[in-house]
Amino acid sequence: MLSPASAYTQNISVDATLPAVTSPVSWIQHATRVERKGSKSDTAQCLPGELTRYLCSVFLAQPNAELLIARATGMKRNEAGRVISVVVSQRVDGRDEETVVKCDTLVLAAGPWLSNLTDTLLGESRARGLEITASQANSIILRTRAKQGAHAIFARIAMGGEEHENEPEVYCRPDGTTYLCVRLAPSYSMDYSS
Repeated sequence: MLSPASAYTQNISVDATLPAVTSPVSWIQHATRVERKGSKSDTAQCLPGELTRYLCSVFLAQPNAELLIARATGMKRNEAGRVISVVVSQRVDGRDEETVVKCDTLVLAAGPWLSNLTDTLLGESRARGLEITASQANSIILRTRAKQGAHAIFARIAMGGEEHENEPEVYCRPDGTTYLCVRLAPSYSMDYSS
């Protein structure tokens, strides 16, 4: 059974030009504003892989349930325009095979790949009408020597730059890792060659 770790969720502003306030975590220095957004009683944190495995186990415990790992390549509609099936492709014995999976409800949940999926399933012109937008972000996962508390932190760091460029998100996870991500400015490009 999934048991997400409790967490504190807070917004923290960091600006070396303003007077400091007490930071809720020792490794964030010179916090200038702390706003608690959640507590251990109303906030939970879980790992994406753990959550996915749990949801699959609950689903697969249902009668006639089956897990199909495949790539959605199309969908079919009835005369009224309602989705009635999804066409998927999967690799079997070294070659791609298409399968039609009947459905009465279709949920598109592909995270940052949602715009690519809607382009594939709906066509680019129809997908554009959904107004799905994305922004580029980079993320890293750290395993720290010292155990961190259960915190989810949305920081704002005064460093100049474009709006939202210096607003990293930090998630201390129950497995001892810390996930950090930050949105990149449109003009910024990463050099992955090293």
